[in-house]
Amino acid sequence: MYRKKQGFPLPMTEWLRTELRSFVRDNLSPERLRRRGLFNPAFVERMLNEHDQQVADHSLQIWGLLSVELWQQQFLDQNVWSAAAKYAKAATLV
Repeated sequence: MYRKKQGFPLPMTEWLRTELRSFVRDNLSPERLRRRGLFNPAFVERMLNEHDQQVADHSLQIWGLLSVELWQQQFLDQNVWSAAAKYAKAATLV
């Protein structure tokens, strides 16, 4: 049987609400966003709240914002991997 390659879905929407929630909130905190000056902290906070309360699925936007922030930490600030390791130990994936 032949069929095209297919990816497999990740439960990113759920992870951002559960295991990664603290990591996301710490890295996209209003204080950090204000300090960076790139994104509107009130808008991001509203988006995070809507996502957490399952009002809307903002997982792609949150993942993008988190990626930008982690990139800035890695290349403009300090090493982000030590902070990521701290959260990875606390998170358990089923």
